[in-house]
Amino acid sequence: MKWTAWRQQRSLIVAMTTVAAIAAVLLILLGRHESELWRNYLANPCKGNVRASTKYQNVCAGRLQAVLNVGQFNRIATIFGLLVGPLFGSILGVNAVARELEAGTTRLAWTQSYSRPRWLMSKLSVNGAFLAAIFVPLCLIYDWWNKVAHYSARISPSGFPISGFLPLIYSVVAFSSVVLLGLYLRRAGWSLVTGLLLIAVVVFAVEIGIRPILVSPQFAVVSSSELTQTSSSGFYSAGGIPSNSWSRGYGYAPKGIKVTPSAQMLSVYSNKLARCWNTLRGHSPGGYEYCIRHLRVENVALYVPDSDFWNLQLSESAIYLGFALLLTAGSVVRLRRMLA
Repeated sequence: MKWTAWRQQRSLIVAMTTVAAIAAVLLILLGRHESELWRNYLANPCKGNVRASTKYQNVCAGRLQAVLNVGQFNRIATIFGLLVGPLFGSILGVNAVARELEAGTTRLAWTQSYSRPRWLMSKLSVNGAFLAAIFVPLCLIYDWWNKVAHYSARISPSGFPISGFLPLIYSVVAFSSVVLLGLYLRRAGWSLVTGLLLIAVVVFAVEIGIRPILVSPQFAVVSSSELTQTSSSGFYSAGGIPSNSWSRGYGYAPKGIKVTPSAQMLSVYSNKLARCWNTLRGHSPGGYEYCIRHLRVENVALYVPDSDFWNLQLSESAIYLGFALLLTAGSVVRLRRMLA
């Protein structure tokens, strides 16, 4: 049965492997080129334009422009990394179930010695193995590219979906979703469109509503805005949050606070400071310093450190995989109730 499932998906698997291989090669070439450009820009005499000598301004401006020019391709690479998992998983799911139901070829398969659950499990195992084979190396390449291209901190909202193994997880959820929808809709086109919409809603809900509560933020007092250090996302502020962190917002909190302030507390004290600024004393010279001293507050930043990356990655992956298991269980129940 698995051999049959493989032969039915063979052309798609070959096509997807080719696309993934081409993307991987291009990503490696782009990453190596960007890495060299960043190395030149961060080395002497420019040092990332931090305390660079004025006589090298033209040289440093040219090196920075070279970084920015090639960095325009980063958005394309990121969009591909976000979409490739759901697209590959959805297309395989449609071809595995909905297209067969639409064409009526399942009648022959189900009248053979194979049970319906075994037929479904063969589809899941073959396609699941292929998705793992194609996305594990692709995920590793994306992790490497994100680091050498200085695109974004891997735990930040822009870097997290293409870091770790989330592209693989997205493909599994998309495949499971489309398989279940195919068993109900029995139309390839509708199953594909509906599945893509479903995975988009699920990913958006997790990113906006669930991910922020999976880890507890820490806080740092913002004492300087001078750019002095490099990180995977370029630079960060000395005296602010650590490099490669996920910034969760800024605000004002009581001076000397020992526990991480809530977003509500930051909002309350920021509003108090705003009201102080709007007074006659606040508008006078030194008004900001006066309000800070009068209210006894300090500027703080909330952040999630890079050390929490795998914690967050595993927690979010567990949610997605749990959802995929529920979808698979729903597919088995639906298949048992269907007429041949």
